[in-house]
Amino acid sequence: MLASFFAPDMSFEPSQKLTFPVPIYVRQLSEAFACEQPSTAKANQARKNTLAVWAVYNYLKLMGIRADLTTSDSWNPIMRWATNSADLNIQNVGRLECRPMDPEASSCLVPPEVWCDRIGYVAVALSPTWDWATLVGFTPTVNGSEVTVASLQPLSQLLDQLYALQVPLNWIVQPHIQLSQWLTGIFEAGWESVETLLSTLNPPPAYPMRSVMLAAAAAPPIREHLPKGLRRAKLMTLRSGLESCPVVLVIYIEATSSRIRLMVQVYPGSQQFTLPPELALQVIDEKGTPFLTARSQRADSYMQLQFWGSLGEPFATALRWKGAETIEHFVI
Repeated sequence: MLASFFAPDMSFEPSQKLTFPVPIYVRQLSEAFACEQPSTAKANQARKNTLAVWAVYNYLKLMGIRADLTTSDSWNPIMRWATNSADLNIQNVGRLECRPMDPEASSCLVPPEVWCDRIGYVAVALSPTWDWATLVGFTPTVNGSEVTVASLQPLSQLLDQLYALQVPLNWIVQPHIQLSQWLTGIFEAGWESVETLLSTLNPPPAYPMRSVMLAAAAAPPIREHLPKGLRRAKLMTLRSGLESCPVVLVIYIEATSSRIRLMVQVYPGSQQFTLPPELALQVIDEKGTPFLTARSQRADSYMQLQFWGSLGEPFATALRWKGAETIEHFVI
């Protein structure tokens, strides 16, 4: 029974901290990963990351949420050596970062290399003997290298986040926008040049932009900020109850000798200079699995995701805000 698996003083409530034992085979696996590393510091890092990822994986498994260790960077020997990633790939959702911490610590450290392309962060406290793990809390975003325990949300918020981001299974049967036709000058209805679309907004915005990957200052307006190349924009509105969130979705496409470079950007679609907090942008592959994720924070004036693809390859973009969502389907 589940009750016998958890620490005897803990009740199984998703809104509370959860402590449970780490099986011997998991500790042995973490030692094996540690032995691969070139230094004591890297070995300790790999050990802690492995235990933290397994703890979150085990919790999600008990909650009926499917995750894949084998496609996570934390389970890849090359990535373990090259990075400090403790990610867990959640099927049809994205990558969740599982950060280890000491039980008595008041904060959890988050390395800069995992500040983007994550759907959230879970703090996991590990006992000094590695035989117990406690899921301390969750945060959807980070603003620096340290997250205080006091600022963490309960685990119930993690579950809400994962369910909200889950991609509908029927997404792939929707009509696809043919991006290859854009290269020949053929565009679907609703997709306009950036200049044309901005001229219809009253007043036309000149955004002081800030990258979701860099804490930074003002940049040129949208017309100047985008690289030279083929791009189209679409105005869309997400509605949640009586609230609405107008945004501009911009797709940039550039053909090279071998592959296609793509850029997805989101800007405020009203007189606001910033995006609303907790607006989520995802790029989804042909299997319905998100492989890039960005989430707006306070004072973010735009979001941007970049990737490469091949002719004929399908993908989708998803925008989510307060339970509302809109998905656009493309084929390169």
